[in-house]
Amino acid sequence: MLDLPIAEIKHTAWNADVYEPSDDTFLLVDALLQDVVTWSDFNNGAPTVLELGCGSGYISCSLALMMQHMCMHAQMLAIDHSCAAVEATCQTLQNHKVSRPCGSRVSLRGFAVFIIYFG
Repeated sequence: MLDLPIAEIKHTAWNADVYEPSDDTFLLVDALLQDVVTWSDFNNGAPTVLELGCGSGYISCSLALMMQHMCMHAQMLAIDHSCAAVEATCQTLQNHKVSRPCGSRVSLRGFAVFIIYFG
């Protein structure tokens, strides 16, 4: 297996209002580590990656770091209904020096959804 970088807990932001990286987080990142190498041949251009419920941003950041290391490009979206989670994700991405994210707030059927776009 290729030795790919992932997010570091010490550079990951969260607080009492944001889902803390836990066993399920690390399990998904481990699965991505095994599978991301198979994504290197996209016939239709860069993929779009969506994380619903981004929490601390550990998963999105880890995937972005892996793809960056492999010189792969993607449009990545991290979405959460919690402003605190979106702020934590932005901070996590910045702490890991992932390309500067930009965010927006969208209202869908009365629910506020915060979206981070990076890639």
